[in-house]
Amino acid sequence: MHPDQMAALLAVADTGSFERAASTLAVSTSAVSQRIRALESSLGRVLIQRGSPSRVTAQGATVLRYARQQQLLAGEMSAELGLGAAAGAASGPGSRGDGPCPVPGPVEIAVAVNLDSLDTWFPTLFPEIARWLDMRLRLVADNEGRTAELLREGSVMAAVSAARGAVAGCSSQTLGRLRYLPVASPALLSSAGLSAAGAGPHEGIRDGALDRVARLPVLRFDDADDLQDLVLTSAGLPAGLPGPHVPGNEAYARALEAGMGWGLLPRALLERHPGLLPVPGLGPLDRELTWYRWRLRSALLERLTQAVHRAFAAHRETSRA
Repeated sequence: MHPDQMAALLAVADTGSFERAASTLAVSTSAVSQRIRALESSLGRVLIQRGSPSRVTAQGATVLRYARQQQLLAGEMSAELGLGAAAGAASGPGSRGDGPCPVPGPVEIAVAVNLDSLDTWFPTLFPEIARWLDMRLRLVADNEGRTAELLREGSVMAAVSAARGAVAGCSSQTLGRLRYLPVASPALLSSAGLSAAGAGPHEGIRDGALDRVARLPVLRFDDADDLQDLVLTSAGLPAGLPGPHVPGNEAYARALEAGMGWGLLPRALLERHPGLLPVPGLGPLDRELTWYRWRLRSALLERLTQAVHRAFAAHRETSRA
């Protein structure tokens, strides 16, 4: 597998287009196409599904993962030796290797982070990461289950995920629990004849109140958002009534404040919306978060791993205060 072919695969995967990949690599579209075809021929596999956008196939994801690992190690080697990006094999789109050795640049680390972490504790890493001149962070935001899938696809090198189980080629370490609280606007609770006074899981609930809770509309991020159903099941209730889908934490919280339904918010995010009240009879939901990373000896990944653990530990201590 020639370095130029691997660089072409990376560029197409990142841009979703042979034309944009060619622009990124400063070569012709024909050259990108020839390199991809040559790589596919050598492996006997279709790696790119052509289209708009062009996507990496399942078998292409395996090759992509190793291409990114090669890119990471080549970048670290170049930085350690004081060489330019062209010294590395697939050191990234844009390194042509046919001119003067360019000035060494930071190595890009792609990390998938679930949206709730990104809106609460994860940004506390940013001041520290800003001082790392040898690394450039690229964040990919997605729902908590999808982040591990991005690792399998080779799109990212590490991920914060609520998924369980092993991911091929990756190690995993438990971070801890992120607590979600069931909340709603006072107006929505009042309209259903509910009061949040003294509310707790299965405490202070008058006869028939749980039935009224079951008839409240459920606000969700998207079709994959089933966290509210887990809370209802824990309370012995059926799945909630269909409600609006509102992706994005800030928009979701505002929809809760407007009374469009009840939903779950991380404790840290709830502090920014003090007008929301607990839903009577429903208890909190704890989600175990896991840090996945490539099983690769990389000083940059190890440094980032340690920083992520420190940040989550600090968040957990603050939440307990």
